[in-house]
Amino acid sequence: MTDETLLALIQRGQTIAAFLVAIGVAGEFVGEFVSRPIQHRLDMARQNEVAQLQQTVAATNEHTAKIELDAVQQRERAAKAERDLLELQQQLAHRQLSTDARSSLIASLKAGPKGKLSLVATISDNEAVDFANQILTVLTEAGWQASGGVGPFSGRGLVLVSRSATLPAELTHLIHCFGSVGIPIGHQADPSYGDDTFSLMVLSK
Repeated sequence: MTDETLLALIQRGQTIAAFLVAIGVAGEFVGEFVSRPIQHRLDMARQNEVAQLQQTVAATNEHTAKIELDAVQQRERAAKAERDLLELQQQLAHRQLSTDARSSLIASLKAGPKGKLSLVATISDNEAVDFANQILTVLTEAGWQASGGVGPFSGRGLVLVSRSATLPAELTHLIHCFGSVGIPIGHQADPSYGDDTFSLMVLSK
């Protein structure tokens, strides 16, 4: 093979290679042009999928928060119902002098000055009458001259009634003794009472 023939073959190969390169470049441009809208559609689909997932997560979180709030509110309602029930039970329960309170009252009343006292309970309230009898027993055992009775009284709690706003020492001591065991006694002055007349009114709880 002559040099002229070999050179011709090389030039022909270079021409073919250049043609193939041109085809490759053109194919790359065509491929990019065709693939661009497809890639755009894929990107949009992914973005929509992400948005839907975010909405699902947000809705799930909102639902979970609502469930947790409902649970908290349910616990609060249950706790309130328990408190209301306990308060109602305490309101309905009869007043009772415990063994310790009874012993403490008798001992402290015996240690102080004693006097004469009339106990009167609300006639329409069996609980008040029963509590008045418990107090009457304590006063009697402590050495007081105590008597019991009932009347059509209204109001609540224990109220000591006397003519004067100033009480004698034995009644001041009595109020202190009952207060020390958690039983407060109020005081009310009534001008219609005699100077030596004192009443402990045991009213409704």
